[in-house]
Amino acid sequence: MALFFEKNKKTIRILLIFFSIIAALKTIFVCISVDEEYQLSMGYRLLRGEHMFVDLWDPHQTSVFLTEFLMWIYHALFSTFDGVVIWIRFGGTMLHLAASYAVFRLIRVFLSKDYAFYLAVIFFHLLPKNSVFTDYSLMFIWSLTFLLVHLFYLQRDHKLYHSVFCGFWMCIMVLSYPSAVLIFPVVLILLLRETTLRKKYALSFVITCLIGGLLYLCYVLSITESLSNFIALVMQMLRGQSSHVNISPWAKTGRYLVQFLLSVLLCGLYCLIAKLILLIIGHVKKVTVSISQFMLLSLTVGLIHHILHWLLMLWEFERAYNYALYILIFAFVGFTVKELDTLTRKTAITWILLNLAELLCVLILTDLTVYASLKYMTPGAVIGLCALIQYIDKKEPAIHHTWTQAFLLFFCFTSIFVRIWQYPTTGGIMSNILNVRGIVKNGPEKGILSEYMTSYMERSTAEEFESYVPEGSSLFIVDVSPIAYMYKDVNISSYTTICSAVYNEVLFEYWDAHPEKYPDVVAVSCWYGTLHWDPDSWIVHWVENEFPASRIIDGKYYRYYIND
Repeated sequence: MALFFEKNKKTIRILLIFFSIIAALKTIFVCISVDEEYQLSMGYRLLRGEHMFVDLWDPHQTSVFLTEFLMWIYHALFSTFDGVVIWIRFGGTMLHLAASYAVFRLIRVFLSKDYAFYLAVIFFHLLPKNSVFTDYSLMFIWSLTFLLVHLFYLQRDHKLYHSVFCGFWMCIMVLSYPSAVLIFPVVLILLLRETTLRKKYALSFVITCLIGGLLYLCYVLSITESLSNFIALVMQMLRGQSSHVNISPWAKTGRYLVQFLLSVLLCGLYCLIAKLILLIIGHVKKVTVSISQFMLLSLTVGLIHHILHWLLMLWEFERAYNYALYILIFAFVGFTVKELDTLTRKTAITWILLNLAELLCVLILTDLTVYASLKYMTPGAVIGLCALIQYIDKKEPAIHHTWTQAFLLFFCFTSIFVRIWQYPTTGGIMSNILNVRGIVKNGPEKGILSEYMTSYMERSTAEEFESYVPEGSSLFIVDVSPIAYMYKDVNISSYTTICSAVYNEVLFEYWDAHPEKYPDVVAVSCWYGTLHWDPDSWIVHWVENEFPASRIIDGKYYRYYIND
């Protein structure tokens, strides 16, 4: 088998590149998720002249600067936002490719060019939300990855400028996910543990973070006018995002512990299946099974589960149990870490430690499950695989040249297949490429391939908006999808466009602060007259009983309450 891989490695590399391009194009051109729409709507609002914190009370608005910049370029070139989704996804793909190349260069220090390439391919295809949109999720991973890369070169080469770059990426990380501030003391401790110029490393890192933070604070205060006003706006924003804070910390922790325990038990099942298979093989062939074979086969069983998970589409995004595989990788690295050389050991521990801190940041700030949040630890999982491969090469070279390469190729093609096969629909449910039968022909999603009904609904809604939503009116959309705000030149009446909005009295406070935003039209998502919202909810009660509608029109997918 080793000879086969050696003779065909050029062909294998060409196939991986070819299918990677197909997978990347699929991710750029197929469907759109509600999280992408949310990020897009925030950038759109800022480009229209609205201000952070003052006009936007969205919890992820500090991450929107990259999306806003790409949208600004697109509008400057084409004087429209129609088709902008494809442009932003192309930009996200290029940035993710750059991060993948940085990972390749780092792994090349430890492994051969072929193995480094395979691991970079895996990193390129394992996306936290199966999307390449420049949103807070990918920005968090990119900034953490680049921080870790510079931290590695700092630990190896002892060049002071790498600590400055660490500080820069730390700032970007906090803007992507404000809870990432918890990673700051971890990085600082790692820098202080360096034997060479450790005080200078730590000082330059801290100064860079302070300068970045102060500059951003000055920018925010120039918008909000005072620190007290800024704090008050943040508090209003938090009260208006009840979908993210409607569970007590203790209940949330308990739920996470149960989910983590189930993930560990699933890893144990992978190991049990692998052990049974190896026992049978050992009994039949009268050979002794090695620990390296056990680890690789356990991970292979996890990959088979990964394929089945997406192939059968048995679970939604929040129930991505298959990413428990990352926990198993970290466990195996912990088992073998003492056998690694000093540089590999330090690198693996650093990457895994900061990825665990990243997981904590995600769990604190969001209402995601542990299963879905594990996806954010792809950088640590890839470096963990690098450490395992080096361990196997050192302990069992024969296994390394057969089983290891077969496993990595299986991992590569699995990640490529999953990326080509599945995608998140607008409704947040996972679907597969066989369901794509339409194309969106209008709005920011123009050119995006989707299910027939999705493209039909987008077209129908755009046509209805032409009839029922006057140009320049104030529009309030009650829907998980905010994309319709971009169908016409309207004044957006909502303080948030997040897909999981749970409205309350904060909405009145927003309109008191911005009376010009009180809606002329309220569009509530429906299905041919049947509302999609709980009729007993606060927002439906307000629309039905308190909004001064002079006309109520049932469209196909929205009910329009119009105040002429």
